[in-house]
Amino acid sequence: QRCAFQGITGELLSHGDLIIALDTCGQGHRLPRFSSAGLVASVVASGAEVTWGAVAPTAAGGEYRLCWCAAGFNCAEGMDFVVDMGALTLIGASPQYQDRTCVSGQSCLIASLEG
Repeated sequence: QRCAFQGITGELLSHGDLIIALDTCGQGHRLPRFSSAGLVASVVASGAEVTWGAVAPTAAGGEYRLCWCAAGFNCAEGMDFVVDMGALTLIGASPQYQDRTCVSGQSCLIASLEG
């Protein structure tokens, strides 16, 4: 499902600002299996709408931090996004590598999935 939200408010937000989803703001690397590696596709109208584009994230379910970097600054890596602006809860399986096996033509019960 497409990931987008509206209603972001704050001081001096602008169209060129960047927001990224990280485990911890200012630390680590971009998230694997998240649209644009967690970096939003656009911030519109002073942050009123934020979207990661049309591609749905497939990262592991869990709670991530929304981290902000102002327009005009170097916003290339996770360490550049030091301002924590809130939480993003991504609903889905965690961990993602929960392998199960079913045999074709037979009843199959999948139990003990985590997430």
